[in-house]
Amino acid sequence: VLTLTHLKEQDLISEDNISMVIGDGFACMGSLLLQSGVAKKVIMVNLTKTLFVDVAHAMTLPELAENKSMALVENERDLKKAVKNGNIKMIFIEAINCKILHVSESDLIFNIASMQEMDIKYINIYFDQMRKIAQKKPVYFYCCNRVSKMFPDKTVIKFSAYPWKDQDEHYFDELCPWHQDYYSLIPKFYFPYDGPIIHRFTKLSA
Repeated sequence: VLTLTHLKEQDLISEDNISMVIGDGFACMGSLLLQSGVAKKVIMVNLTKTLFVDVAHAMTLPELAENKSMALVENERDLKKAVKNGNIKMIFIEAINCKILHVSESDLIFNIASMQEMDIKYINIYFDQMRKIAQKKPVYFYCCNRVSKMFPDKTVIKFSAYPWKDQDEHYFDELCPWHQDYYSLIPKFYFPYDGPIIHRFTKLSA
């Protein structure tokens, strides 16, 4: 909610986009995009088991109550058909099939606290797919992730090391005001994450 409010207040997003959410949880952002009117169609990409959770929660939305308003796709042909089909409001793609995303026609893409969990090779694949879309149309990317994170094998993933380009246009690039703490049932209820989290809204270059 705070993310979409921030983007709307700065007049950075319009309505009726084809939106993509990479690594949503419980279909939270996907649901908000659809119900707020920011998106006319949402493409959800996630690991297989987590994607099933996204599907289960999305099925409760009144916007998806009609038969055939949701689709699971595995290849470019079916993704193209689902994007063109006006009855389909939410499209689901397993992360293993992420190399088909360049045909999604997405205008607005979100990644919130999941690229920081990926190996850099997978981050590179997602950026490559987004830039292929940017060759055909403007693409805007909201990215909110840890400044730096060390994995158990001592590998370090840095936000600044994502494959950004000098030609990318950043509308804001700052510590995220509402995503520095997590909540818990244990007093004092709010606790800081292990490291600072930055958010950036970017028009991606091709």
